[in-house]
Amino acid sequence: EEEGGGGGGCDDDGSKAGIKLVDEALVIPMLAPRSYTAEDVVEFQTHGGSICTRRVLEQCTALGARVAKPGEFTYRAFMNGRLDLTQAESVAAVISARTVEAADAALAGLDGGLKKLVDEMRTNCIHLLARVDAHIDYEDEMEPLDYSEISELSKKLKQTADDALRTAQKGKYLENGLTVALIGAPNVGKSSLLNALSGADRAIVTEIAGTTRDVVEASTDLCGVPTKLLDTAGIREDTSDIVEELGVKKSSAAARSADVVLMVVNSQVGWSERESQIMESIFSGESKVEDGNGGSRKMPPIILVFNQVDSIEERSSKTLDEMVSSIPKHIREELESNSSKGSVPKVFTSAVTGEGIAEMQESVMHLMGLANEEGYSNSVWQLNTRQASCLQACSDRLTELITTVEEGWPVDCCAVHIRGALAALNELTGSDVTEDV
Repeated sequence: EEEGGGGGGCDDDGSKAGIKLVDEALVIPMLAPRSYTAEDVVEFQTHGGSICTRRVLEQCTALGARVAKPGEFTYRAFMNGRLDLTQAESVAAVISARTVEAADAALAGLDGGLKKLVDEMRTNCIHLLARVDAHIDYEDEMEPLDYSEISELSKKLKQTADDALRTAQKGKYLENGLTVALIGAPNVGKSSLLNALSGADRAIVTEIAGTTRDVVEASTDLCGVPTKLLDTAGIREDTSDIVEELGVKKSSAAARSADVVLMVVNSQVGWSERESQIMESIFSGESKVEDGNGGSRKMPPIILVFNQVDSIEERSSKTLDEMVSSIPKHIREELESNSSKGSVPKVFTSAVTGEGIAEMQESVMHLMGLANEEGYSNSVWQLNTRQASCLQACSDRLTELITTVEEGWPVDCCAVHIRGALAALNELTGSDVTEDV
């Protein structure tokens, strides 16, 4: 930064006469197209700390540069064809990842994992459309169209789309996180389980019933999925404390709005009337559960957790089978009808010894459809909500194409559905997107 007239000498601080030194930095030019944005870029690597960086940045802006808008470099990379839209979204996902698995999924997307799949589907759709269009334009000069081959190709494309869509469930939770609520009567070990799952003493644990009077939150990594744990106040009907009563109401609301509910039971006592009252209270308020769209939804899936199993031998003669069989029939039927699996998962745990904790985590993953399975759901990359919506639209159009072929509709109708599938794929990768996207 010039401060005065000429002169080539140096001041005592080592600066040239008339020039003020703001930092000593490494300057790296990266020329197009081999840069992140596919444009000419110059990178300044300054010393660490906010002062050095700010002073260099101030000099750059004083000489005509401007501060980049949020996401502008990735936007330029997308507009210049350096990244497609799925890769650009993966950049944001890498930055916001809260677990190692979420970061791995985002990096796999940035590396082009999803792009390669979609590009292959897009190429097949274009070839299929070219054959159909050629038959429409030059029907007299070509052999009859093989509808069975079109149907077979369409089914393969749809199967590819449907396999990829199986990653959407996990992608949703990797992106937004999972909420798990622990409910139950007072003093059944909910707080101890929350501490065991989170790996930290987030909740106060005492032998006094009703210690937890509000919903305590803890964040953790549950099998690679970012998870928010909710330790709720013990639910009981006979509370006379107004603060505890408010906590109980919040507990019921938290349970109905969670993704998964862990119903914790004291193994020393087994299932009793108070557990039945809790279940009846939760299910009776089911109609009040909002689905986020102004409507209502059913209760989230429930896992029965028989805790403090390490103390059974010394304080109770009940066996584990007897504890399960002691659940009233109408409660069991209510729980089974609420479960998409038809049966209610049951695990036996001890927050003291760690017994059953891993099994409980696996039960949550399996119940939510997040366990590793065959096909793309076991892949590293995962679809986000927007990508899943585009791929679902493509699958729907392919379904319509298959129906059109099998019912013998005119070939023009086939072309319409192929174009619809192709448009959905183009929107997914950003080849053809609206200004809003």
